Amino acid sequence: MVNDTAPPTNIIAPSDKMLAVQPSITGLIPIKLDVTKANYLSWCFFFKSQCEGLEILDHIQPKEASTSIEVVAPPTVEWLKVDSLLKSWIFLTCSEVLVGRLVKANPKTALDAWTFLENIFLDNKRTKTVALCGELRLLTMGDMTVDAYFAKIESIATLLADLGSPMHDDDLVTYALHGLSDRFAHVAGIIAHRDPFPNLDTVRS
Repeated sequence: MVNDTAPPTNIIAPSDKMLAVQPSITGLIPIKLDVTKANYLSWCFFFKSQCEGLEILDHIQPKEASTSIEVVAPPTVEWLKVDSLLKSWIFLTCSEVLVGRLVKANPKTALDAWTFLENIFLDNKRTKTVALCGELRLLTMGDMTVDAYFAKIESIATLLADLGSPMHDDDLVTYALHGLSDRFAHVAGIIAHRDPFPNLDTVRS
């Protein structure tokens, strides 16, 4: 008699997939999370992308709890392996200073580590945003070259975007014109009255 039952499919466990990519994880997540670089959002983007691809995002971003009463099953061996590996990925993609803080906090799960870092950056977010906006408003060209001056403005704008507070291009141009040296006053006046208002790259050129 012919057995028409399909043979079992070889399913690769998520933890095995993670072990396969672990040696190159710092390349797949090219951002080293650092409190001095305001790169939290960029780091989150790359980290979550890897988690989504491996279908393990729920370890750091749990689904909303149901309103009905549910019996929570104990974690499986596979779940614990995935969570342990994911927690190690968090450590591997953090700066030395943050690793030290994580070690001291001793998170038990990947979610604990993720939440710990999230709280650090959310606490610092508003203070850094206010400081950067103030720096941008007060920035003047001084002895800087045109390229250096606009590069500084773009650098601050990038940091603000990473903090979740992107600056509108019209505002960047206004600040840039305001801080130009006196020798560019005539050009700045002409640009300020152009319609449509130019973007930063146009002003720079």
